[in-house]
Amino acid sequence: MKTTNSQSKNAKTLPYAIALVLTTPLTQAATFNVTRPQDTGSGLTANTLSWAILQANTAPGRDTIVLNTDVEIRGVMKRLIDSDITLLSDSTRRTIDGRNQYRPLFIKSGQVFIHGLDIQNGLAKGGNSSLGGKGAGLGGGVFIYDGDVTISETNIKNSLARGGDTSSFAGKGGGGMFGRSREGGGGLFASASGSTGGYGGYGNYQNTHPRFGQGGSYSYDYNYWYVYENAGFGGGGFFSPHDIGGNGGFGGG
Repeated sequence: MKTTNSQSKNAKTLPYAIALVLTTPLTQAATFNVTRPQDTGSGLTANTLSWAILQANTAPGRDTIVLNTDVEIRGVMKRLIDSDITLLSDSTRRTIDGRNQYRPLFIKSGQVFIHGLDIQNGLAKGGNSSLGGKGAGLGGGVFIYDGDVTISETNIKNSLARGGDTSSFAGKGGGGMFGRSREGGGGLFASASGSTGGYGGYGNYQNTHPRFGQGGSYSYDYNYWYVYENAGFGGGGFFSPHDIGGNGGFGGG
């Protein structure tokens, strides 16, 4: 009896299901090929790895990035994987190399599959500070902030995560996960400038909900009131000459 009722129910709902499929646009996934061997991490040069990540983040559906060449990372990888992406080699096993200077991959979110690659010589170096806390070094080869990540038949080797150093060339704010401090905190991927935090800090209003990756900032408004901007994830806290300095975000000093 239960089987008969289930079959009858399915028979009634099937036409509606077919109609729904026919009237709903299909999400088309895309494939992006990486053919340029050198990548500054900006995403602005076509057919680099960072460009492919940017395209896949903005395209609908699950997209595939295929490496048709070995890749050398020659700048901070500022394009974060932030969507459903499959990353793999072509018929030849490929390498992503941080050249002992940069972290090759940063995964912010998404259902991510990495297959059949060698990720090597990565460096995640925290930002420096003179008196503030130093930034954390996290994820020498791959840093995973969030998401559902599967890594298969992939070697992650010769990669290092190291915290920031005490440096007289940096300021008194906290170091970021990459950027060094000034009076503002270092950002996730950029250094502070004066009292303005790195990677998107402004220092011109009080903000308790900072943007992802920005360093903390401080300044005065037109009435000379002290205003501040807190650090986001990976950003260092600001230095205050008149009050208690700001706290860094996760990974920031």
